[in-house]
Amino acid sequence: SIWNDFGKNVRGLGPLSVAGFIGEAGRDISEYRSVSALWKRFGLAVIGDERQRRVSDAELAVIHGYDSQRRSYAYVLAANLMRSQGADGPYRKIYDQRKELEGAKEGITKAHAHNRALRYMTKELLKHAWVSQKNISLHSSDETHLSS
Repeated sequence: SIWNDFGKNVRGLGPLSVAGFIGEAGRDISEYRSVSALWKRFGLAVIGDERQRRVSDAELAVIHGYDSQRRSYAYVLAANLMRSQGADGPYRKIYDQRKELEGAKEGITKAHAHNRALRYMTKELLKHAWVSQKNISLHSSDETHLSS
């Protein structure tokens, strides 16, 4: 399960937050063809040259496929994770490094640097969860073929 194979090893994630993540994903995350597809599900994709967001144009809205509830869930999950990691936690380190990088860009406020770093950290968390589940699925299908 994603809890046993990934979630319980991440300080700041609990069984309920992982269950909520699974619910918002809408299906087993190993069924997503790419981590980019999972990012899109959570409103974290890049569409064209811009971040995925709510748009008023009907055709663009379909392309963006933005759901504010799922994006909000991802934000809250990441914010809580970042706070509970402590200074030495791996996701906190990802956040801190990205915040420093973003903060060094011209015209970026501290709030923008924070939000960009949080978004980046969230994408890394989703990527790690997806990879852990893809490896489980690949191993299970290999075992099925070997036993046939």
